[in-house]
Amino acid sequence: RFSEYTTSVDYLGNHDASDVAAAAAWMAYMAGHPSARQMVANTSFPNTTWTFFCVEMLDVKLPSTQRSGENDAFADYISCNNNADHSDPWCTCALQEDRRIGNTGYETCHQFYGGAFNPAHYNWSGGKNLSISCLPQLIFASGEGCVCSCSFETLNASNTYTGRQAAFGGVWYSIPKRTECPEGLDVGDRLESGLLCTWKRQQMARVLRGDQLLKLGLEGSSKKIFDSWVSRKNLEVVKRALAAAPLPPWRCPSSQLGTSSLLFT
Repeated sequence: RFSEYTTSVDYLGNHDASDVAAAAAWMAYMAGHPSARQMVANTSFPNTTWTFFCVEMLDVKLPSTQRSGENDAFADYISCNNNADHSDPWCTCALQEDRRIGNTGYETCHQFYGGAFNPAHYNWSGGKNLSISCLPQLIFASGEGCVCSCSFETLNASNTYTGRQAAFGGVWYSIPKRTECPEGLDVGDRLESGLLCTWKRQQMARVLRGDQLLKLGLEGSSKKIFDSWVSRKNLEVVKRALAAAPLPPWRCPSSQLGTSSLLFT
């Protein structure tokens, strides 16, 4: 998990995370201007924090609603932590820029005329739906009223089970807060809300800092977002950084029956 709006270790609920390959690509993009204040991190790259979690996840087979891929163990990816209050992050239907990165289609994104951007909810409020696809240059949610929608069933699934989409040569995940298993409950147990808890963070984690990765040879990319060559090199830097810690080798423990483990960063 890449820490957003903080230099401390960040949590997972109602946040986005990734596998290590996608994280290495994001590192390359951010390290391209290491002294600049990064918009999402709210700090420069040397001060960024990257936490490696093991997450136990309920094994499920979901309806085929994914916008990309054929993995029915995951819900659709949704966009998280874009609202103004980052101490209480929300997850919303995937925004256009995230769909562009994941190449997951804009069929449910439409152009609005009028209205205004609402920074509290990070969406476009009001206006008239023109019933046409968003203009291609409007890749940001705040850009002249590009509004993406999801069905109730799809959004409910994404707020219950881990979401997934391809991104930057790896995978992005969205992780619903309301179905996290607290201490004392196992994956698949019933929460006080009546919902099943569908994922649980293992107690151990590893933390790397941006300056630590730069000292080990992490490279920035001159390209705007994704440089596959630099990303592959940086993936090896991340592996070396984890192996260099004076600790047992980092791996996720075996899963219980009916669950599977994922490595998030």
